[in-house]
Amino acid sequence: MDTNGLGRHADHTDTCTVEGCIPAGAFPSTRDQLLVALVRHHAKSSLLWELSRLPEGRTFHRAQDVDEALGQSRRVKTPLEPW
Repeated sequence: MDTNGLGRHADHTDTCTVEGCIPAGAFPSTRDQLLVALVRHHAKSSLLWELSRLPEGRTFHRAQDVDEALGQSRRVKTPLEPW
């Protein structure tokens, strides 16, 4: 594990849970801080796409806060690339 508490993102299926994909060491963070941390740790694009839907300017203190903000009923699959 590296010094900032974030481990390399494990290889998950396309539908991993937020809690299972975001290390606890990533919190507290804003949406943009979470995205930067996950890009640096090679997160799957499907997770990045999902988290890009989070509201700007809000600080998330745990994965459950992220899940609640996304709303289970509004989850979307990663779109197919246009090319």
